[in-house]
Amino acid sequence: MKEMQINRSTDYALRAMTFLATQPDQVSMVNEIALDQGVPPKFLARILQMLHKAGLVESHRGIRGGFRLARPAHQVNVLHVMEAVEGPLTINFCLTSPSICDQSERCPSLAVWERAQAAFMRVLASTTIADLATEQQRRDHALKLPKLPVLAE
Repeated sequence: MKEMQINRSTDYALRAMTFLATQPDQVSMVNEIALDQGVPPKFLARILQMLHKAGLVESHRGIRGGFRLARPAHQVNVLHVMEAVEGPLTINFCLTSPSICDQSERCPSLAVWERAQAAFMRVLASTTIADLATEQQRRDHALKLPKLPVLAE
């Protein structure tokens, strides 16, 4: 496990998953996703492979190949995506390995870390990719950007 730090890979993975959620019946090419989301295509291709390995996206080969969600957007949460890219998350190392810290038995902060970890995981697990896609569409509408297709559920 690693200490919690949301990195660029996670950000890009969430952007790609959000884009794919707005294209539920299509296979989208890496370059198409990268252009729409402002992500470097080669970096995105590696991230999409991680998401494929985790079973979150399907990969289609060939001239019309690309990616699409492996299951409906409302069945995939932010935690699934983050852990596919970063592995298990924890906000402090002492939560996964108390023996690593010589203060763990008397640490006044441990209970705070445990509550914060539980709240953090609850938010990530309760926020779906469909939620992110809906929020993106709301923001695009507010900014008067072209409307993306409505999610099919």
